[in-house]
Amino acid sequence: MVTYTFSGLSKNTNKAHSCGEKHFLQFCLMNLLLGAYRDVLPASEGTLLYFASYLARMVCLSTIKLYLEAVCNLHITAGSVTL
Repeated sequence: MVTYTFSGLSKNTNKAHSCGEKHFLQFCLMNLLLGAYRDVLPASEGTLLYFASYLARMVCLSTIKLYLEAVCNLHITAGSVTL
């Protein structure tokens, strides 16, 4: 799924963001990290730190950065963050 937010990004970046978004959403569901309205977004700072430390056990730093970038774009796309 390519949205307006991702239109300026390369195909590979979009693919990596999609993977990062899936990992983040699975992580939140697996750890019951849902907000008051049972929403994952907006993610708290603690959730993002927990996600990054979870990833650190499996992937390299550059992948963690890419996945966090994907989470940022997920927030923008969902309207949880404005620029």
